[in-house]
Amino acid sequence: MPGGANLALTIICSAVTLVVGMFLGVWYGHFVDRPKLNLAGSMGGSSNGVSVFGVLISNPPGILGLNLRRTMIFGKLIHQSVVKGLPVDRKPANECLAKIRDKESGEHIDLLFWKIDNETRQQVTIRSGRECLLPIFARRQTDELRYYIWRPQVGAVPPAPIIGAGAISLMGTRTFTVRIDYSSTRHLEFDLIVRYGLNGEVSVGTDLSSGGGSSF
Repeated sequence: MPGGANLALTIICSAVTLVVGMFLGVWYGHFVDRPKLNLAGSMGGSSNGVSVFGVLISNPPGILGLNLRRTMIFGKLIHQSVVKGLPVDRKPANECLAKIRDKESGEHIDLLFWKIDNETRQQVTIRSGRECLLPIFARRQTDELRYYIWRPQVGAVPPAPIIGAGAISLMGTRTFTVRIDYSSTRHLEFDLIVRYGLNGEVSVGTDLSSGGGSSF
């Protein structure tokens, strides 16, 4: 092959390599390692006659490779989730601020508090591979109808919710939307459906199958 042709081929290959490298660099910098909050699960518990429902929010590592979600069509499972590749640490999800609203009316109800060990905060940072507990509802076990937005009692250690005066009281089967804003421009939203059971329990389900639900 003439020398000129070799030179032209080398230049073309170098240019293609540069463009692909720049594309992968931009893709990695803006997508693979950016924070991405997920609903990791739900939890219920009780103490001193008060039941609590909350959710776990995580910032899982990214995957440099294949990451396919479970696919269902008309109720039939097509394939399970497939994750193959190298884990990549995501950037921290900064200034995570959670609030809850009524789904039907869109009316804002309250800001929510995060629980970290024996502390409560309205804003937290969730680092890659970590998760944080977000309590949402509380209820007296002797009250079959009324439940409350989880708000911490001042000075309580470990944190305990306000029940009764000073708390936001709710009743009835309702659907709520929880929105978590983080890292300036990103957010996570999911619905919570509160229902009453015949056994006197209040059940809470989510619209994300991975998050499940529980009674409280």
